[in-house]
Amino acid sequence: EGGVDTPVSSFNAAGVGVTLKFNYQKIDMNGKFYNKEDAKLVYRKFPDLAIEWQWADRNLFNSGLNFTKLNVQLRQNVRLQKLGYLQYSIEAGKTWGTVPYPYLNIPFGNQLILHDDEAFNLMNFLEYACDRFVTVHVQQHVGGLLMDRIPLLNKLKWRNFVFARAYWGDITAANNGEIYRFPDNLRALTYGYYEAGFGIENIFKIARVDFSWRLTDKNAPDVYTFIVKPSFRFSF
Repeated sequence: EGGVDTPVSSFNAAGVGVTLKFNYQKIDMNGKFYNKEDAKLVYRKFPDLAIEWQWADRNLFNSGLNFTKLNVQLRQNVRLQKLGYLQYSIEAGKTWGTVPYPYLNIPFGNQLILHDDEAFNLMNFLEYACDRFVTVHVQQHVGGLLMDRIPLLNKLKWRNFVFARAYWGDITAANNGEIYRFPDNLRALTYGYYEAGFGIENIFKIARVDFSWRLTDKNAPDVYTFIVKPSFRFSF
């Protein structure tokens, strides 16, 4: 309060980054930390592990910023025999240093019409910022366990599933818009954010529909608390 804003036309960061991956029984790995090919329905004995480390330094690399970032991700598809299969993804990360908001962790929001498995589908773009976080995505696909027991519907071979997504995080005072300002709609996350719902898949072999509820911060401006989103993929 009482400070003076000093606009700048641009800023830069320069440094090094390393991504390490371990995928049991998978040969063709992609070097990107976020890669949707890794999320394909493949069952493996051990979780897929990805680690991303980034370091920027003013003195060594002539960078405009000093920071260190570390992200760790685990994901796996687990067969559960008659109960179908479980998909989960767990990610945690931290940013050391004082940085503008693009270098913080911004959870993936999705305001598009189509559903995105990797995003929070009732969160707006650029809604929250954190410099340390943990996020968990879980889907339980039960196959025909329920749908095959409903007359007439069982002939359609639809499949259903339930899901939950959570994001926990906080932010240090230095990164909470005090030095580098946030855009108007972006704010710090100081509690958990949760979504949950259910869906139907294998509709005409290509379509899926997700019914999602936003469970926290439901009075935030310009947000939906419930939405139905389709997506399209081949499933058998």
